Amino acid sequence: MKFGVHGLPLIGCGDWNDAMNRVGAGGRGESVWLAFFLIRVLERFAAIAARRGETETAREWRATSQRLAHDVELHAWTARGTAARSSTTARRSVRP
Repeated sequence: MKFGVHGLPLIGCGDWNDAMNRVGAGGRGESVWLAFFLIRVLERFAAIAARRGETETAREWRATSQRLAHDVELHAWTARGTAARSSTTARRSVRP
């Protein structure tokens, strides 16, 4: 997986949602949604890897998950705790 300048996952082109089709053109479009998804997937797969005795893989996936959570907190929220570039008033929360 490739990450952008803010440490968030890059979104590709050709998204199923036509409104998002060109977000990743030029290799610069970052996705907060993909970051949320990847954080959760990495946490769950790290647990599976740990149960299988794959401690180094589990450690890497946990570290990446924690780094992503940090980058989301740093770059995806305003100082007031609302989503950056959003008119919503949703409160900040990386973890469910």
